[in-house]
Amino acid sequence: MAADAWNAIAITWLVFLVVWFLAALRVKPAEKKEGRGSRAFVLVMIVVGSFGFWGNDVGVRPLGSRFVPKVPIVLVAGALLTIAGVLLAFWARYHLGQNWSTTVTVKVGHSLVRSGPYAYLRHPIYVGLGVALAGTALAKGTWGALAGMLLIDLAFWRKAYVENAFLESRFGEAAQRR
Repeated sequence: MAADAWNAIAITWLVFLVVWFLAALRVKPAEKKEGRGSRAFVLVMIVVGSFGFWGNDVGVRPLGSRFVPKVPIVLVAGALLTIAGVLLAFWARYHLGQNWSTTVTVKVGHSLVRSGPYAYLRHPIYVGLGVALAGTALAKGTWGALAGMLLIDLAFWRKAYVENAFLESRFGEAAQRR
């Protein structure tokens, strides 16, 4: 059962990366981009956070200690959260269409999306990826994975903050949530 849960998690992240890469090939050109410092902060947090998921594998003992027991139900719950989170991110990415970008941008002909998960959530891609990361951290069960998740979530929080400013400068009050 443990191998099946880990296979599901690995396949989910692999499919995510392939879909995300392919979807990035069809986007509108950018009209305005976030600054290099902001992009660098996000990239560093994601890279450093990713290493947290392998803390035990590189011999950093405190990071490899467990915060949850290593039992099948925890692995299955982690796999289900990972899959659910990535599916939410896919749904949101689909609704963004050509407005999507890896970095915070305003696109040429940018439109304010309020359909799909955007009817309910301000940043459903970040929420979905946060849920997926929480699932993977839960399945891994280590403090390093938990720390890594928190660092990557910090990067998403930063991106959301910058996105809010971009959207409000472009769309005014229409971009503000109810």
